[in-house]
Amino acid sequence: MRTLLVGFFSMALWLLLVHASSAYNVFGPYPWGEEDEYYLKWGAIFAPGSPGGTITWSLMPDGTTIDPSFTDPNITGTSDLSSILNGLGQSAALATIEQVFDKWSSAANIYFEHVSDSGEPFAGIDAQPSNTGHIRIGAFEIAGSAGGVGYAPPPNGGSLEGDVLLNSNNTFFFDPGEEGDPIQIFNDFESLLLHEVGHALGLAHSDVCSVMSAHFDCFQFVNRELDPDDIAGIQFLYGPALQADFDHNNLVDVSDLGLWQTGYGAATGAMDQDGDANGDGAVTGKDLLIWQGESGVLSSTALKGVLAVPEPARLIGHLGWMICFALTRRRQAVYRFSRLA
Repeated sequence: MRTLLVGFFSMALWLLLVHASSAYNVFGPYPWGEEDEYYLKWGAIFAPGSPGGTITWSLMPDGTTIDPSFTDPNITGTSDLSSILNGLGQSAALATIEQVFDKWSSAANIYFEHVSDSGEPFAGIDAQPSNTGHIRIGAFEIAGSAGGVGYAPPPNGGSLEGDVLLNSNNTFFFDPGEEGDPIQIFNDFESLLLHEVGHALGLAHSDVCSVMSAHFDCFQFVNRELDPDDIAGIQFLYGPALQADFDHNNLVDVSDLGLWQTGYGAATGAMDQDGDANGDGAVTGKDLLIWQGESGVLSSTALKGVLAVPEPARLIGHLGWMICFALTRRRQAVYRFSRLA
């Protein structure tokens, strides 16, 4: 069973904010001075709903040590992530990690990029970009049956903010069931990692069955897809994902329109960076409509006439005159789980 150990024995429980209209929980708000308050999140901590930017993630090399400043006796040894990945199948495990980040990014205005990791000690002062990713994934010996450890994002104190540690004493699997099926094998790798990365982004445990739930009854079923409550929580922190943000700068603006123009006409194999906003593999006028809706630049009346012109060059010329832009240290929150039976 997945066992919740909230902060090891010496760690106080974080106060969680329960939203009246939803059951998701986040870290905050916490007071800042006499008037301000903040949340643990990437990006602007005083502004829930604001973009998270592009957050890098990296895999700790085997042999990565623990910095002496980190004094939790329940986490020991050196990182041995490759044993877990090899046990799952290296290519399948890496693809799953990418997929986990993609799922969170598809739900909210935050992007992720895989970068290399220099092997700086976990929780060390130099364990931060450009030596490592913002979020580091490693595997250490963790006392008890915990399957993983997720540290909340800034400002949570030190370079371990957002890091995810797997328990190298445990075994991980890919459950053969489909979404919603009764789970056959606990410690399903994707389900557990999706949950832990949720903590790394600022979500605490939900009060309803969802990816972020910690209730035993809730994880009796395969859950590898974000539930409505997970999506509501991540969008509270970062706002909704922008389909037409083709250059991944957390804005929908004229530069995205240029990318759509360049990619216009592609019938298959197109990606969002090519101007495919709706994910159908093509770049068409439908994607332009999404850009228009998210940018708010053109009226639907204006677009109705414009879309009769199929050539991208003529289309952009017709649009040009209409476009006017004003381009304008706390205690660490840590959650531990096990999906072992």
